[in-house]
Formats: sequence, structure tokens, C-alpha cells
Amino acid sequence: PLPSKEDRLSILQTITKDLPLIKEGDLINLEAINEKIDGFSGADIAALVREAQLNALKRIKNSNNKSLDLNFIITNNDFDESIKSIFKSVSDKDKAKYESTDKKETNTEGTNE
Repeated sequence: PLPSKEDRLSILQTITKDLPLIKEGDLINLEAINEKIDGFSGADIAALVREAQLNALKRIKNSNNKSLDLNFIITNNDFDESIKSIFKSVSDKDKAKYESTDKKETNTEGTNE
């Protein structure tokens, strides 16, 4: 099954715990990001975070400051841009199919007791 809302937040927190996340002096609100990624798998979330990191590097590289600062920060905008290019890998149709199969297996297991 796909991670629940709470599980997605936990995955986001775990993956980003050592990353430099900032939004105008305040930490990024991972809960707000979590609201935008309903239906994402753990692998999708990992791809989203990697893309946000790449967006931060691209932003710094393209800035007027030509010395690439390795102490870069990842902003909400970096995440917003990554959400535009990283999509959930399990379609709603496939999710419904898996859930239906899971229910059938659960019902079958219950009758074999």
C-alpha cells in the first residue's frame, strides 16, 4: 500500500533531516509539502527531495554569485518547482486495482480459518 498522510510526513522528515531547508529564515513547512503529494510512494518522495536539491544547486549556479557555495539552502520554491516535474508513480486506477486485490486476499484468508 501507499504511505498514509502521516507516513508521508514521516518519510519527508527522515529524508530531509540532514538537509539545509529554509524559507526566509524559518524552516520549511513539511506539512504543507505533504499536502501537495497525496498518492506519492516512498520512492516518489525521495525523487521529489532529490529534485529539490538539484533545483537549489541550479538556482545557486545561475545566480550572480559565481562561486558555488556548498553551504546552499533548499527553499520552498525549490520544492514547488520539483512538484511540477515529479509525479506519483502509481495511478489512481492502479491504486484502486491493488486495493481491490488486497481486499479480496484479506477476505479469502478470513474464510480459510
